[in-house]
Amino acid sequence: MPYADSKRLLTTKAAPLSNFAGLMRRMHIDGPLLGALILISGFGLLILYSAVGESNRLLMNQAVRLGVAFVAMLVVAQLSPDFLRRWTPWGYLAGLVLLVLVLMVGEVGQGARRWLNLGIRFQPSEAMKLGVPMMAAWYLHHRQMPPSLGQILAIALMIAVPTILIAGQPDLGTSLLIAASGVIVVILAGMSFRLIIGMGLLAVPGALVRSCCGIS
Repeated sequence: MPYADSKRLLTTKAAPLSNFAGLMRRMHIDGPLLGALILISGFGLLILYSAVGESNRLLMNQAVRLGVAFVAMLVVAQLSPDFLRRWTPWGYLAGLVLLVLVLMVGEVGQGARRWLNLGIRFQPSEAMKLGVPMMAAWYLHHRQMPPSLGQILAIALMIAVPTILIAGQPDLGTSLLIAASGVIVVILAGMSFRLIIGMGLLAVPGALVRSCCGIS
């Protein structure tokens, strides 16, 4: 067999992308992840339809909210990482201001002050589910990995401030989720597992005192 033919056989050729795959790539969308989100959302709508006594009105309201959320996802996917990185600190600070406003002038519902009405009624704590991990990633972006103890303490402060503000609404579940989202970023950045275990052990006595004394 001639050398040229052998070289041609050994050269791998990338399979051409389908029209849909090409569209997803141009829109910066992960196709399998999008499909999983659609399946989970559809399953959630079915559960909601059954739970609310087959109410078409509530089902349509939730479907509209999901539609708006998917449109927002598509818009954000077009933003470059550099753009998101530049605006992350400002978004985080804006979220803190909104959380303070919730405690001052927020609307009370079912014994908790979690909502803010600025023409549109919303929960600022939901935005911090993205704001906190993005702020932790922004802080670590130009710093040497794994993070030093001083850097970890700085990130702990960034996580603690919104967590405490949200817990004061009170909304313990959301505050724990937000704290966990920031901690996961630090873990992925290469924090020592011995330090993680040590911090966890230090938290145990505080949790026991809170449980025994009935501190809310």
